[in-house]
Amino acid sequence: MTLTEFLLVLSPSEEISEYVVNEKRNFKNEFGSFISEKSTPHITLSNVLINQERTDDFLSQLSNRLQNMPNFVVYISGFGSFYGSNTIHLNVSVDKAYQKLIMGLLIHKSTFFLRKSCSIIDKPHLTIARRLKDSIFEEAKETYISKEYSSTFIANGLTVLQRPYSKNPVKWKKKCFIQFKAA
Repeated sequence: MTLTEFLLVLSPSEEISEYVVNEKRNFKNEFGSFISEKSTPHITLSNVLINQERTDDFLSQLSNRLQNMPNFVVYISGFGSFYGSNTIHLNVSVDKAYQKLIMGLLIHKSTFFLRKSCSIIDKPHLTIARRLKDSIFEEAKETYISKEYSSTFIANGLTVLQRPYSKNPVKWKKKCFIQFKAA
């Protein structure tokens, strides 16, 4: 059985993306290389592992489920950190429409019986750096926790990235964009 991995993400505005790329560059200059330094700015909603034979059906039903999803505002305010994954990130908050989107993904997950092979991210964020060494994480946390940044963007659709499942993962490729219904 061949498995395909999907990453379902929201893409921030160009202005916010440029800010994140610059922060990643600044982080690298101050603290050295890190695992996520070249990743495209995004907000992960879900990671899905599915049998390759079911991918077309999965994407078709996902698109049908989300086509009436309204656009919604995503708020970015300040920096935060996650222990365990040693991640520095921008804080993201969302309105009720985002919760509707997550509920739609949970229903879609149960429709496809995706238990262990599907994760839904419960704390939306924009990653700056992740999987940092403990000493770098503590120093970076002190630097970033006091930094200020705020912005907003309109989420108008969901980007679906795809790659073959492997113990040695390859780079994600864009599969499709599912447009939300304009409010």
